[in-house]
Amino acid sequence: MLAALIGVTTSAVQAGAMRGVVWAAQGLRVSARNALLADIVPAAYGFEWTMDNLGAIVGPLLALGLLSLVSVRTAMLLSVVPGLLASVQAVGNIAASVVAGLLYTVASPTLAFSYLAVWMVLALTALLWATRNTAVHGDQ
Repeated sequence: MLAALIGVTTSAVQAGAMRGVVWAAQGLRVSARNALLADIVPAAYGFEWTMDNLGAIVGPLLALGLLSLVSVRTAMLLSVVPGLLASVQAVGNIAASVVAGLLYTVASPTLAFSYLAVWMVLALTALLWATRNTAVHGDQ
């Protein structure tokens, strides 16, 4: 979400400083996530790596398509929307992580990973349903 704020900068210095903050935050987050995944379920690490690379390919292509429709500044500001949705989901993920931690401790790592996988599928389904509902019925 921080990367999307580059759209509101007014100079190259501000954009560069914002990009530096984004890279630093990503460096802190990614190493911890990778260590946890590799420790708990090694196969999940490979899946995460594959999806990360797929996103690195598809993301710029989607951005290029968006830029053919709107200006660069508008595209950057529009990219805030998925970031906000991810932030809302993160709050739910905190609760899910607590439950998964208990399952990991009390039962097994496989059960904890399965619980988190189901949680993510349900969260994505709810997000898609809400998006479809808004598109069909509009903001009422």
